[in-house]
Amino acid sequence: MQKSSIAKHLARERRADLAEAIGSELRRLRRRRGLTQGELGKPFTRAFVSAVELGYTIPSVPALVTLTERLGIGLDDFFWGVNQRWTTVYTASHEDLNHPP
Repeated sequence: MQKSSIAKHLARERRADLAEAIGSELRRLRRRRGLTQGELGKPFTRAFVSAVELGYTIPSVPALVTLTERLGIGLDDFFWGVNQRWTTVYTASHEDLNHPP
């Protein structure tokens, strides 16, 4: 059974939100450690790190392990931060965070 175009569109939006949350967390941690995209990315290119940070791509698990090891954190801590950012994406109103939807 083929997915409807609406289902495909919603799936793309959800992936885009996840990619944005991963990229945002990676950028936050990289800047906190004072690294450039090139320094963080070795052996990857600066362009790859930029694409991840901008939410254009989601890195593979091995690539993400390499990046988080360079940042000095584990995947569990990294994804804790991603979860905080991703949850915010789905919050209808950021004005009243004491009353989750």
